[in-house]
Amino acid sequence: VRIGLHTGPSFLIIGAQKCGTTSLHEYLRHHPVIIPGLGKEVNYFAQDRLYARGAHWYHEQFPTRMSMPAGSLTFEATPEYVYFPECAARIHAYNPALRLIVLLREPVERAYSAWNMVRGWHAQGASILGPLISKFDPDKQEKHHRMLALPDFPDFDSVIREELDLLEETPIGADFGYVKRGLYAAQLRRYLELFPRSQLLVMPSERFLSDRTAVLDEVTDFLGLPPHAWETVELHQQHQGRYDQELPASTQELLGEFYRPHNEELQELVGSGMGWR
Repeated sequence: VRIGLHTGPSFLIIGAQKCGTTSLHEYLRHHPVIIPGLGKEVNYFAQDRLYARGAHWYHEQFPTRMSMPAGSLTFEATPEYVYFPECAARIHAYNPALRLIVLLREPVERAYSAWNMVRGWHAQGASILGPLISKFDPDKQEKHHRMLALPDFPDFDSVIREELDLLEETPIGADFGYVKRGLYAAQLRRYLELFPRSQLLVMPSERFLSDRTAVLDEVTDFLGLPPHAWETVELHQQHQGRYDQELPASTQELLGEFYRPHNEELQELVGSGMGWR
């Protein structure tokens, strides 16, 4: 009965973290026939404890059918979906016809942005983050508790070199994945093994930020919707980072060399370049 009252998502924004998904979610809600779910990140397919609640719980996170205009679409945006390996098969089992949108940022810049985000969490402390962490699966809580217990947050170069040394040994989810989250080709391959390429829209975050209206038109066309007068919408960037340190040049060079073959693999996989150096 509850599944009948509520509608499920018509499409998903599946990632990636620190790539502009919050901005894209915010802008799309201004389209007259795109109705967002009750929250931006539902995390249903990424958290075992949520996935165990079943589709009826998932559908309760979206508007009722009666509240939506005819022909409208609803969606959510969870960046973890592109990263955690189990999500692709779970989404396909739920609805193999779903359209999936992926924003990808140059991976060195993405890693530095993620480090700054986690450093900010460390500064907030356990009293603020505790309620949020308690919602995660137990194995995903541990890395947050370890981070909060650090007396001083490690510098960017240290965490990157440590992750590179342990890259093959550390399971996904056991750390913050500053490096691993930028291995986009491996993540997208899991989806392309299940979904046709036509159901994935893969876009560079840099183009989204520099030409928002053109990218939004591309998204609505991908969804089969009429265009919208985006010039009437305030398209301010959401969660824009302000960094008090510069990205170390030596670390940038180290990561750039590491990602080079992975970025080339991504270009071959999606059939177009991202425009990164």
